[in-house]
Amino acid sequence: MSIVDTLSLDPEQSPEWLQQSKPQFDRERFFLSRTVYYPGAWIDAHPLELCNRAHAAHAFVFVDCAYVGNDREPMEDLRNRLYQVPGAGRGFSGYDVEYEEDVTESVLGWGEWRVGIQCREESANPFIWYVVLKRKGGFDDSHGSERFAVLFVGGDGFRTFQSIYCERSRGNRPRPPFLVMIQDHGNVQFGGGGRLERIARRYRVYPKWLLVGAFNDGTPNDPWSGYSDARTAAECGGMHNNPRMLFFRTPSHTPCT
Repeated sequence: MSIVDTLSLDPEQSPEWLQQSKPQFDRERFFLSRTVYYPGAWIDAHPLELCNRAHAAHAFVFVDCAYVGNDREPMEDLRNRLYQVPGAGRGFSGYDVEYEEDVTESVLGWGEWRVGIQCREESANPFIWYVVLKRKGGFDDSHGSERFAVLFVGGDGFRTFQSIYCERSRGNRPRPPFLVMIQDHGNVQFGGGGRLERIARRYRVYPKWLLVGAFNDGTPNDPWSGYSDARTAAECGGMHNNPRMLFFRTPSHTPCT
């Protein structure tokens, strides 16, 4: 069984707010929908493609330090990649940018952490960009949903997760992410036993699914404690075309503290 087939067994109806033409960003509505969280994402839309084809989620959060910095023009680079879809990679093809909006930290922030936390002291202003993509004519539901939304955050993947999903300064606490993409590069600790899992365990905020990519040398990465292999066929994706496996949270699991 494929990852798409498995996720298709638990579909999400397109959120009402996303069915409107050019829907503006609304923090409450966005994060009370199913979200897919990808720290260190850059422009890798592989998990977006899988969830979109399965109609399993419609709101995506891509976080990466590469979105900020004075040594390049990351905002324009990212926009160019999405507007010039053939160069954007898998996941965005068949879609046009319907609406975009720059989001401020005051609109997005929940807790004590700054969501757009700078990864380098010399970085430019925080980068938080909301974009809605609409399916082109000639494509149907087998290609993906009519619309999906992506929030690109220039920031630290750990602190952003904690701020958005774990802490709350006002409004409703968002739902835990539906799926978290785990792709470790070098000494980044998103995988099993790493810092991101420790944050999730501390606040008891667990995604239903983990999509776990192997290391760049092909060595398998570990899922978080309490997650079991969904026994789907591996899918390759990302910059290095790493094999990626789907894991689900075991309902009866009681995490260690």
